[in-house]
This record gives sequence, C-alpha cells and structure tokens, in this order.
Amino acid sequence: MQKPNSLYNAFIFEQFQFNQTNGEILLSYRFESGPRFDERFVIPPSEHKLSDDEKKALDRALFSLHLAAGISYYKAYCPSEMQVDSGQLTKDEAVFWTQLYTLGLGEFFYRNDLDFTDLIQFPVSDVAPQSFQTKGEGALVPIGGGKDSLVTIEALRAADHPLVIFNVGEQKALEAVIDAVDSRRIKVERRIDPALFALNTEPDVYNGHIPVTAIINCLAVVTAIVHGKRDIVFSNERSANVGNVQMNGIEVNHQYSKSLEFERDFQAYVAASISPSLRVFSLLRPFSELMIVQKFVETGKYFDVVTSCNTSFRLVKEKPTGRWCGECPKCAFVFPLFAAFLPKADVMGIFGVNVFENQTLLPVYEALVGKTPVKPFECVGEPEEVIVSLAMAHERGEFEDAVIMKWFVAEVLPGVKDLEAMRARVFAPTKEHVVPKDYLSVIGL
Repeated sequence: MQKPNSLYNAFIFEQFQFNQTNGEILLSYRFESGPRFDERFVIPPSEHKLSDDEKKALDRALFSLHLAAGISYYKAYCPSEMQVDSGQLTKDEAVFWTQLYTLGLGEFFYRNDLDFTDLIQFPVSDVAPQSFQTKGEGALVPIGGGKDSLVTIEALRAADHPLVIFNVGEQKALEAVIDAVDSRRIKVERRIDPALFALNTEPDVYNGHIPVTAIINCLAVVTAIVHGKRDIVFSNERSANVGNVQMNGIEVNHQYSKSLEFERDFQAYVAASISPSLRVFSLLRPFSELMIVQKFVETGKYFDVVTSCNTSFRLVKEKPTGRWCGECPKCAFVFPLFAAFLPKADVMGIFGVNVFENQTLLPVYEALVGKTPVKPFECVGEPEEVIVSLAMAHERGEFEDAVIMKWFVAEVLPGVKDLEAMRARVFAPTKEHVVPKDYLSVIGL
C-alpha cells in the first residue's frame, strides 16, 4: 500500500453556473497545471416560481452538487490539496466533504492499494453556515429500475401521497420500468466530460468506484428546489449500512453513500447549509432486502420490466442483451430472494436464466453467505439474508437439482444453528432509521 503518486499538486473546483432559461448546470474543474473538465446537467423547466430565499437555497444546493460531482475527476490523480474556488466552507461542511471523499472512495482506495490516511482535507473558511427556507410539497422519488424504488412508489400511491419520479439519463432498461410506472417524471440529463473517459485509458491514471448516490442526492436536492418539492424519498435498505472489508482501521463500504451514516450526515448538511425545509431520507431503511422483495412480490406488478443488474447501466462497457446478466454478484444475490417467494416459472420469467445453475458463481455465493472475509463489492445484502432466502427457496423444492442449491444444502445449511431465529431477525424491521413520523404509516410502521 502506498500514497497516490499524483502528477499534480492540487485539484481545483473552479466554478459552477446555472442557466435558468434552459436549465443547464455547468460544473468546472481542473488539476493545477493540468487538465480541466466541464460536467453538464440539464434540469427540465418548472412552473414553480422561486422566492428570493429559494434562489439562495438553490445556489447553496448547486455548490454542493459542484463539490459532489468533482469526485469523478479528482480520483484520476488523487492530489493531496483541495482548492475550492466556487465557494467557502464552514468547519462542519469541510468535515462532511472530507468524510464523503474519504469513505466514499474507500473501495477505490482498497482496489488500487492506496494509503488514504490523511490524504483528503477540504479547506475551512471563517464563514457562518447559511440555509434558507423553501416552500415545496410532495415527494420526489429517485428511480433506478430495481425492486426497491418500485416498492416505494407503490407504497406512496397506496397512501395517496403525491409524488413525481426522478431519474438521471436514459437507459433502455430503465425506460421500460418508467413506462410501466406511468407517473409524472422529471428526467435530468447528465454529460460527464468525455475527456475523463479518454484520461481513464492512460497508464498513470487511477480509476474505480465512486459514491454515485451522493451525487444523485445533491442533484435531487437541486431538482426538488427548482420544481417545488419538499421531500426526496430514496429507497435504500438497511443492509446498505454493512461494509465489505476493513482497511486502515476503517470499514470500506461499497454502498457508503446509500448507508444510514451518510443519510444522517447529509440530512444535517442540507438542514444547516441549504434548507431546513427539505427532507431527504430512505423510506425502506427499516427493512432487509428480503422483506423488500416480499413487498415487491405482493404488488404483483413489474415482473416483466424490473432489473437490479447494474451491468444494464454501464456507461462505457458493453451491456448485456437481457435485463439480467445472470453472471454478476448482484444477480447471484437477487435471484434467491425472488426464488424464496415465487414459483420457479415466475423466477425464470424475470431473470431469463437459472442463476443457480451457474457453477462459476460458487465463489460468489461463498462470499454472499459469509464464508470469505470480503463481502462482494456490489449492492448486496447481509449473509443472513442470503442464507434465509436460499433456505426458503430450498423449502419450495423447485431448484433442488441446481448446482448452487446442492452446494447450499450440503455445505451451508447443516452449519446453521437456529434457522428460525435467523429468519425472525431478517424479517424484523429495524428501529435504526430516520424516516419522518408522517411517513411511517406509509410502510406500515
């Protein structure tokens, strides 16, 4: 493990601009004496008329988006100095951004074998925190095409709660889901600077995972202000709180920006530095992934469009022809969740392939059930969830001839001391969440 060997001394957040006429956001960055980048977003127009305070809150939200989106470019060289020319940070704000970059890039540092100890420090200015009241109503619901956001949407609809769905970009798999949802939608366009993709092919450039959900959080706040929404309702589950591996005494979590830790920190940041009127939270935080799939199955909808396979949403690599690749850790994780509740024919109809027949996934399943020290770097659940879902699929008796099920029955199930106690833990909602009280009834709590 070594410190990043950066070609440049500083990463500079140059400026951000917002064109209220066409909705274009321009975010500019550069390395000191090095390459510069422009990232663009386009938010569709809104009939909501911004008050003076809302304009100020929007400026603060745009500043936060500028800082969040910079992480895609910073990681190319990882210099030790952060120079923020587009605004000033209080001590608490600098701590927030330092932690987001450090923990949000945890997997990136781990995979690149980089020592990130005291690497990132955002600058502090002698300024007071500023936030402003906004006047929104209703919910903005980010949607990614998977079961989780669909459960949130159906729960809000059942409670007659006004909502509009929100997504970034356009992917074929997601468009099919959005068509099926049939709801008012706000689609934001995003254009990452092509120079970054070209840079990533160079041998002296670092590449890897970033906390993209943190960027989506900041973008959603901007969009909520522009379109007059009060609540931003995400669909992250409790297993997102659990990391993958320890490094330098810190838990590396692939899903850090989906975790309760980040959610709480971001709530505090928004309240103190943007607007105390906005509420950003995950409606599904009390539930395990297995509970969420149960709720999804109970809707009886979206089986022919749902996909949680991230290979369908790759930016530059070749995409699979189907909705599920059937070969990645995410497919390996989600398949038994559905198999726990649905007949084999329905499961096969969703996935198009029997994932349990893929012998090459055996090492992945060993990691998923906790037999290896490193949890797969994907959005997957805890070992107990996987064990219980495989046991439930085994009880249904339709996958007994598959290689993964044979392995589970022979090698894993005999070592489970109290399956019923484990099942009870998996299906018990946690009290560790920040869902507002007026939303608890929406999810039956």
